[in-house]
Amino acid sequence: MPRSREPDGTGWGSPGRGNRIFAGQRHDPGWAGPGWDVRQPGAAAQRRLLRIAERVGRQDAERAWALSAAREHAAQPYGTGAALVDVALADADLDAAWQAAEEFGAGEQWRQLVDASMQARPLDAAALLRAQVDEALAGRADSRIYPGGGP
Repeated sequence: MPRSREPDGTGWGSPGRGNRIFAGQRHDPGWAGPGWDVRQPGAAAQRRLLRIAERVGRQDAERAWALSAAREHAAQPYGTGAALVDVALADADLDAAWQAAEEFGAGEQWRQLVDASMQARPLDAAALLRAQVDEALAGRADSRIYPGGGP
């Protein structure tokens, strides 16, 4: 997981950090602004980060960093591509959302991905929905009714 890049060790969301940045006291050119929580990356956190980064002319650099951090988070053991899917859907980039889901899994964003894909990618949406139904039925369903779904 990305570590804080502040010399004093404070995190990205530390209260005084934004004040130092706006006062022109940037200690690190690789600034990742307040509002990005690497523990819960996603579209909402990215919007907060980019809103502040835009004020100091670092929107492109921080967007690239945030996407990199979300990819790193997704690649962790037990990680998913949920944050990447969330960000891509917020950007109306369905192809990027599917790429993240195929590489890392959609995680808790699977339903949003299905909903967003019903018109443009109905077969992909149906396949993802089917996989979720199969997983829900696995081990709990009566195999006489749902083949492959029971003990």
